[in-house]
Amino acid sequence: MAKPKKIMVAVEVWEDATLELAKKAIAMAAPLCQPTAGTLMLVAVAPPPRPLVGFDISGEVQEVLMEIRDQELKLGEERLKELITHAESLDAKAEFELVDRPDLSVAKNLVDCAAREAVDVLVVTTHGHKGIKRALLGSVAAKVAHHSTRPVLLLPPDA
Repeated sequence: MAKPKKIMVAVEVWEDATLELAKKAIAMAAPLCQPTAGTLMLVAVAPPPRPLVGFDISGEVQEVLMEIRDQELKLGEERLKELITHAESLDAKAEFELVDRPDLSVAKNLVDCAAREAVDVLVVTTHGHKGIKRALLGSVAAKVAHHSTRPVLLLPPDA
């Protein structure tokens, strides 16, 4: 494989613990693109809007829910910018994309983005869940590795 010029790092920015994991992934990926003066592309997938099952949401309630959603997306963008600063502190050129396609799974969003952007490598962190927890929660990382046409580097949480 040729030296990568564009490396996509899938990051979760919605919780402090996953933000720290994202920083670790960036630190691992940054040296991979430096020999070619390549770019790290940090990609976060917005969580789907929270459904209110059994409620007729219209008028003011709908507006409040849309405002909450806008605040969530703004927070995601702010945290992505924070991660860009982190990548740049490691001498890596970086850009970001916040994907907001709730009609698709997180894994499908990541695979589609990697293909659309023609990245050379896709870096995905894992949570390290095993057994029943993995069976119940699924594994985004495993789905990405299975469906991606791009090489995928999986990073466990203790990497």
